[in-house]
Amino acid sequence: MDVIDFIMLKEGISKHEAILKAQSLLGEVPVVPSVLVSTPVVKAEPIAVDIAFLERMFSYFHNCLFNSHPALDYLDSRGLDGKSAASCPPSSNRN
Repeated sequence: MDVIDFIMLKEGISKHEAILKAQSLLGEVPVVPSVLVSTPVVKAEPIAVDIAFLERMFSYFHNCLFNSHPALDYLDSRGLDGKSAASCPPSSNRN
């Protein structure tokens, strides 16, 4: 329940009338001029940085694969062994 609903309930009036009542209770409200806030311009990082980051992440998870028993079990269930997955170098999927 908000203030307008409270006024509607206590006064037994419509929503529009409750809004007008709330305005009258506030009295004169000074108008504050809006201030434009400039947003800082964010430069996009070079693509090379993004690619290097993604290659490091891929290498990390590629190496973690062989230390994870659930991952190795999954590979086994798909008919793959760790050696075939290990033979796929991280950069082999690039065009």
